[in-house]
Amino acid sequence: MTGFLLKRYIFFFLLGLLLVSASVPAFISAFAQQAVTGEELPPPLTEKIIVSEKDQPKTTSSCGAGPTLAEKGENDDPFEGSFMAFKTYKRPKESYDFSFIGKDLKTINLSHYKGKYVLLHFWASWCRTCVTELPSIVTLQKKFEGQNNLAILPIATDINRPFVALRGFLDRHEIKELPVFYDREIDIQRHFAIRTMPSSYILDPNGRILHEMRGPTDWSKPEAVDFIKGVISQ
Repeated sequence: MTGFLLKRYIFFFLLGLLLVSASVPAFISAFAQQAVTGEELPPPLTEKIIVSEKDQPKTTSSCGAGPTLAEKGENDDPFEGSFMAFKTYKRPKESYDFSFIGKDLKTINLSHYKGKYVLLHFWASWCRTCVTELPSIVTLQKKFEGQNNLAILPIATDINRPFVALRGFLDRHEIKELPVFYDREIDIQRHFAIRTMPSSYILDPNGRILHEMRGPTDWSKPEAVDFIKGVISQ
């Protein structure tokens, strides 16, 4: 019995020596590297690494909420949410002849609507307030159905999402009457520097921007209809 215990003691003693001898060279090597190169040793795995505030990811405003106060610049206008918060430019703002995808995956240019006022409404499927708002766009389209000098274009801005998937998304949300127009490469979104979803723009018959609004609204309200009527009767 005593011989057995002695053998176990010797075995564990030798095993301990083996582990120590394996770790010491690496320990010495690390400190030697620090002495030669001046590099600091990495913190141990158990140490909590504190990330500075500037390295923290910036939070983005939720769709329809507009930029946060911290994101706003001195020249930003506090217009968002309310329909009457439409920004009107003193002078029409120049745009360009952009293109987007329409029915049957055909490319449509803005110049196709030359001679008409155009309501551009940008939305995204990931934006809940956008989806809530879209039925009122359908109502607005019906109110101006047959109006030859107005085009209402709700343009989806989902990146690289199949066109058929957007159509299916609207159908599942019972917004089947809304036509699908698609800024697949978000080129228009970049041009207009859109930071908020949804965002809306009214263009004159020459494709210049007259009015702009950030955030959602109820396009079925009488004041919305009256506003559009006032614009296209100029």
